[in-house]
Amino acid sequence: HGCYLILACGEKQLYTCYSMFHGIVDTFIMKPFLIDQVYSAFNRIASLISHHIPAASSQIDRNELHSYFVAHTLRYRRTRQYSCDYYNRIYQISLREGFFQNLFIKWEHAETFLNQPGLPEASNRNMHMRIQEIVTELCAPLCYDVLFSFLYDGVSVVLNYAREQHSTITKRTGEMLEKIRSAYGMLQNFHATICVGHACENINEVYLSFQSAHMASWRRRFLGVDRVIFGADKLEVIPVAEYEKLSGYAERISQSIASLDTNEFRHEIRKVFSMSRDVLMTDTFKQYTIQWRKELLEKYSGQIRAFSDPSDYAIMLQYEMSFCHDFTSFSRIYEERMASLMDQIRNVMTQLRSPFIEIALEYIHGHYAQRITLTQAAKAAHLNPNYFSGLFRREVGVTFVTYLRNYRISVAKDLLCRTKMPLHRIAGAVGMTPEYFGKVFRAQEDISPNEYRKAHFLPS
Repeated sequence: HGCYLILACGEKQLYTCYSMFHGIVDTFIMKPFLIDQVYSAFNRIASLISHHIPAASSQIDRNELHSYFVAHTLRYRRTRQYSCDYYNRIYQISLREGFFQNLFIKWEHAETFLNQPGLPEASNRNMHMRIQEIVTELCAPLCYDVLFSFLYDGVSVVLNYAREQHSTITKRTGEMLEKIRSAYGMLQNFHATICVGHACENINEVYLSFQSAHMASWRRRFLGVDRVIFGADKLEVIPVAEYEKLSGYAERISQSIASLDTNEFRHEIRKVFSMSRDVLMTDTFKQYTIQWRKELLEKYSGQIRAFSDPSDYAIMLQYEMSFCHDFTSFSRIYEERMASLMDQIRNVMTQLRSPFIEIALEYIHGHYAQRITLTQAAKAAHLNPNYFSGLFRREVGVTFVTYLRNYRISVAKDLLCRTKMPLHRIAGAVGMTPEYFGKVFRAQEDISPNEYRKAHFLPS
């Protein structure tokens, strides 16, 4: 006669349930629990209602449990501590020791046609279902199991099959791509990709196969092609010199995020994006792009709440970048969205900033050409030096010394671009000795002041 209670195992599940049913359900309870408990509860509930509803454990129920298994076990966790028998018992599947392989079937530029009137077959859900039908039709007769997990920009598939079927499965992948193309070939800007992970000989390595399939998806952007099957071939290790250069850029980008220096961020991220393709196609670089995004979202989550929910913003960023078909669009959107978010955060912090810090910043901006100490700035703000030091770092995002150095270098860069002043005069104009100025500038910009001027000079 109705639903009176919903039990959710996490915040997102609770939010989803509440948004859908808050008008008709009286009670919501959130209680974290293990999948073993879920399975046990399912069995108890099924036994209670089986007298009233025949075949309560339907195929739909099993599909949902299988999807949970793929998403939360094979995708996010290493499986070394468990056996196939364990998973078979918990998730009602029939895994056997054989070959395991991940396929990541991804589409891009899909936001141009999803859910458009007149194209109901192109909705996100129907795309999921159609791809599931195609994969099942081609692979199910050859496999022990075909397990699906649905993502917003694709479908993750785990194939479990006998070793002797491997070559046939590989051939079927091409036919699979052709059928997906035929199903959605009438849509403009539709790019289908099948990314193939490493074939694994036991379930303990399925997590690694999933990772390699997604890494193949990342590297495919650099090819600038659509409709492809892309395998997870292992790339060469980054040369030491290139790795050190990338690490240096990464450190300065992290510093610019910490200080919310948008200009510095743009300057450094463009250096990174201009590195060789062999570097940018590696997992190391991909992880850096994730790290920088997390640093910004986590460090300033409190300020982001002033204009958006941090979790929603993170999902929006990931969603938008996942639909970039090539690396050019990815790099442009990454830079613009990150820089825009930094500007918004800085505006919020400026509005909430203590008047004492505003006084200190005015003092720095007016006296940077002179010798300034933390004690002098604290005195100008009428604060105790120790208290001022902590307050400055909390509200500005970096230490007093770091902010002063960065501000002096930013003024020096402006002088290098707009004037022909000798370097020793520029050093004096920003309160540094020529030797110290050259050392700090090279450490921060990775080039000498003269090289910077040659690259950025703006003739009047």
